[in-house]
Amino acid sequence: GRLHALTRYLARLDDQLVSSVAGATPRQFHTWRASFVRAGGRSIVDADVAVGTIGQLAAYLPRALAIGLLAPFPWQWLDLSGSTGAMRLLSGFDMLLMYLLLGTLPLGLRELLRQRSAVGLVIMVFIALLAASLSLVVANLGVLFRLRLLFVLPLAVVAAGGDPLGRARQAAAWIRRRFRPLAAEVQVR
Repeated sequence: GRLHALTRYLARLDDQLVSSVAGATPRQFHTWRASFVRAGGRSIVDADVAVGTIGQLAAYLPRALAIGLLAPFPWQWLDLSGSTGAMRLLSGFDMLLMYLLLGTLPLGLRELLRQRSAVGLVIMVFIALLAASLSLVVANLGVLFRLRLLFVLPLAVVAAGGDPLGRARQAAAWIRRRFRPLAAEVQVR
């Protein structure tokens, strides 16, 4: 009864997954991206980029990932025009945290790879595929900013393996040691 129903359900899910993956061709990525561009909005980015071939996908992927992980960029935080207004300024605080986390990502990746865990490999493949897919397809920064939580949250877990708080404490101590003599010199004058 229930086991048979569960087996049928899982088989249907498997069929849907296979058809979804098989349908994810460069041409389909281009179609999906064009839909975001046609929908418009003030925060459309790279509207003229084509990703309909493997070559176009590969050429645009580094920029797409930079946008997917790092946008809005600091020079965009103070642009209060449009419907997002003050939310773009608030997104700057979110991005500062993101930049700090990305600083410890290599250390977290190294730790994950050192463990030689199948779970770690699955997490990294999940993050890479989702980050690449969303960054290539979603041409609206506002939508991408919200959707990227799907890959940023697991990425933050990996980055946490690099001990971001410990690294921040080390950086603060280095800054204090480096600039304390300068501050004393300024006070003497």
